[in-house]
Amino acid sequence: MKLLSAHVLSSLVLAFASLAPAAEPSWIWSEKDANVKAPAGNIYFRRGFDVDAPRSGTVEITVDNRYELFLNGHNVGSGAVWQTRTRYDLGPLLIPGRNVLAVMATNDGTDPAGLVAKVAIQQKDNKPAIEFVTDAEWKFTAKQFGNWARLEFDDRNWTSAVVLGEYGKLAPWGKAGEVKTPQAAVVTSKPRATEKGFFDFRDGDRVVFLGSAFIERMQKYNYLETMITAGLPDKNITFRNLGWSGDTVWGDARAVFGTRADGFKRLLSDVNLCNPTVIIVCYGENEAYEGESGIDGFRDGLNKLLDSLEATGARLLLLSPRQHESLGYPLPDQKEYNASLKLYRDVIAETAKAREHAFVDLYNSVPSGEIGAKVVSENGVHLTPAGEYLLARELLPQLGVPKADWNVAIDLKQNSLDAVGAQVTDLKVDASGVSFSAIWRGIDLPLPAPLNANRMLHLQGLTGAGYHLFIDGEPQQAPNAWNERFAVPLTLQRSVELQRKINEKNTLFFNRHRPQNETYLFLFRKHEQGNNAVEIPQFDPLIAEKEKEIAELRQPQPHRFEVKLAP
Repeated sequence: MKLLSAHVLSSLVLAFASLAPAAEPSWIWSEKDANVKAPAGNIYFRRGFDVDAPRSGTVEITVDNRYELFLNGHNVGSGAVWQTRTRYDLGPLLIPGRNVLAVMATNDGTDPAGLVAKVAIQQKDNKPAIEFVTDAEWKFTAKQFGNWARLEFDDRNWTSAVVLGEYGKLAPWGKAGEVKTPQAAVVTSKPRATEKGFFDFRDGDRVVFLGSAFIERMQKYNYLETMITAGLPDKNITFRNLGWSGDTVWGDARAVFGTRADGFKRLLSDVNLCNPTVIIVCYGENEAYEGESGIDGFRDGLNKLLDSLEATGARLLLLSPRQHESLGYPLPDQKEYNASLKLYRDVIAETAKAREHAFVDLYNSVPSGEIGAKVVSENGVHLTPAGEYLLARELLPQLGVPKADWNVAIDLKQNSLDAVGAQVTDLKVDASGVSFSAIWRGIDLPLPAPLNANRMLHLQGLTGAGYHLFIDGEPQQAPNAWNERFAVPLTLQRSVELQRKINEKNTLFFNRHRPQNETYLFLFRKHEQGNNAVEIPQFDPLIAEKEKEIAELRQPQPHRFEVKLAP
């Protein structure tokens, strides 16, 4: 009987092994008993594998506490909910031949730590599928190397991972959790987008606001988001506010109990969660306190941040911070700070130009001298409702959004109509008065004092007393003289409801990405309430429901105007 050669025999063994379904994954880490307690810090894992003709592939992964996942050096995704395995698509990044899956796994405190993953690769030409899981074949190191996640990195001196126990059966993690698919994997191979100085919104855009207190506080009144939403009713645009008071280009405020590096990772993880097509970035306000000596560091930090944001493929718009107001004693004189801020503004402008991103200069926006001191800001820094409203209106045309003001002039003697910004139909003039229907884009909310309405009505030729103005049957404040152009102080319930729904949606998302009890859910006290972290993704369907309500409310509706004698 002819014996098989060792080479042929080994090939058959490998073939049958690849056809066999993979075992259940195990929790692994860098040391035994890590499921009881492990030191805080990062552990770097790698697992190499060969594929002849890759067609598609997925990985299901979770880490206690959090992870960043790479394939062949490309960022695939990140997560921080160990109760749920996340399934990522590996197909676009697989290559024929050798591939390497790499994970930076982070334990946030001196408590349990573990990594679990399951990989499935399908091949072309009826070649057998490949499956593998976390086991002792994975390698790790606690020391970071600059190119550790790349395919060409030599990991021969790394140590074999320690198997802690089977997924779904090992304490403290217990039974297997659900598997979810993220919105999309954020990979560094996405094409870099540029606006080249011009910006406009597109249908389907997912917009992220990123910055410090100026951005975060936009959620208090939501004027800008409401104006954009109502001003572009034919475009389905969603918004996520990732502002964080005290933050910088390095993500300092997001570090919580960690390092600056942890804060930056959290910043990128927050952005990846939103899968944006547009990122509106506003930093520099906190960094400017360092004065001229901090300029070079800020420039480097800004460019590092933009390197990472560009990798998402999103279009970027850079905003400069607005200068602070000097409102007199006991508040500080802002002259010296504003001189410093102007230097940082210049860096942002130069960087945007060099990298071909759109830039909007807010340094001199809405000066308080135009409408009186302490109207634009509460304390020279934080904007009042009037300040937020004015700033939003100033931003609109630079974002390609109409301000949605209108001016309707009706000459009763000449029987003529002139309407700008609104479509007027069904005009009727008789002995009892004037009536017409009008439809327009934009919002009609109670205006913060001391601002005036931007809806203008002129009924030339209407004389006499006793006329009253009604809109949709509701009485409105009448002007002193009908024969003169006057502002119509509209407050329409549909606009009020739109702003309220946007506020509710933003509150839900705030609790989604910044839960107040995250120390108990994800950090060093997760052993007390960490089992509740599985509830955080349950905010997503609630947010989606609010988006549906917003989409319906943003559509403009016709309104009936009547100027008639009182009965």
